[in-house]
Amino acid sequence: MTARPRRASAPPAALVFDPLDEAMELLHFGFRRVVAGPDRLLATRNYGRVHHRILFVVGRNPGLSVGDLLALLDVTKQAISSPLRRLVEDGLVSAEASADSRRRKSLVLTPAGAKFERKVSDLQRKRFAEAFARVGTVAERGWRQVMDDLGEGGRLRVETLPPT
Repeated sequence: MTARPRRASAPPAALVFDPLDEAMELLHFGFRRVVAGPDRLLATRNYGRVHHRILFVVGRNPGLSVGDLLALLDVTKQAISSPLRRLVEDGLVSAEASADSRRRKSLVLTPAGAKFERKVSDLQRKRFAEAFARVGTVAERGWRQVMDDLGEGGRLRVETLPPT
């Protein structure tokens, strides 16, 4: 018995395209382009985006504690443990006992870590600079306002964390 090819059916009546679908598509494809170059560079070291996020945040917050890193990235200790350990082992991040508490680790990029973070982030900065140059300052300002609203004003800085 041979299988008969299935005929294409019409989409379900419940499938309705929302006008905001375009915004979600733009976000998806824009993000994909912004991370493509960095993903390739990170892959040369068998790193992923989480490694870049750690380097980026630690680079902007020297002396950051592991707890503050978890809070800023909104991830669990389990999710960050292996990538952070790898960055320390590879000599890109230094994790030293804090001056005020031996139990607290202060995270700092090493010179090699700062160089690598800059190299990866520069690929993204270049993408943004090119796009902002094409669309102009008014559109850039609007984009920043939308992203700020979507991110609920979040920033990857220690001073933005609520007191503990």
